[in-house]
Amino acid sequence: MAEDKKKGLVPNVGYDDFVLGGNVSAYLDRPHTLRHFEPTFLSDTYHFEEEGIDLWCDQNGIIYTIRCCTSCIYHGVELIGMNYDDFMKLQIDVPDNLMPLYMMEANGQGHTEEIVCCYNAGLKIWFDDETGPIVNIFIVNSFEDDIYGPEE
Repeated sequence: MAEDKKKGLVPNVGYDDFVLGGNVSAYLDRPHTLRHFEPTFLSDTYHFEEEGIDLWCDQNGIIYTIRCCTSCIYHGVELIGMNYDDFMKLQIDVPDNLMPLYMMEANGQGHTEEIVCCYNAGLKIWFDDETGPIVNIFIVNSFEDDIYGPEE
């Protein structure tokens, strides 16, 4: 990716040159994997390994969720791996909701992750536990149109 396209996280917009509301076809010339997780998710997921990005799209290829899974830079600061208190000091947005989510692992063991929803910034921040570190950041068009698919 050209250096001029590296913008990092832009709340309510996207990450680098991946843009919410854009068409996934603009990125399909890059190495990617297409995944479909029926019946859990209602849409296809495009995984871009080099960028550490997943895109969820509707049936027309319009991007409604972007997930940063290996790196997420905001104003020069790496968010993935950051703890809760340090994230709050950035003042990206005031959290509107904190949701615990129990995640079952393939080995039958599980753990609870904390999801912080920042509605004004269009972000869902997934923490490994109550204090961190951040493991995923989802940039969403709306909180109804997240990874489970747009509401009809």
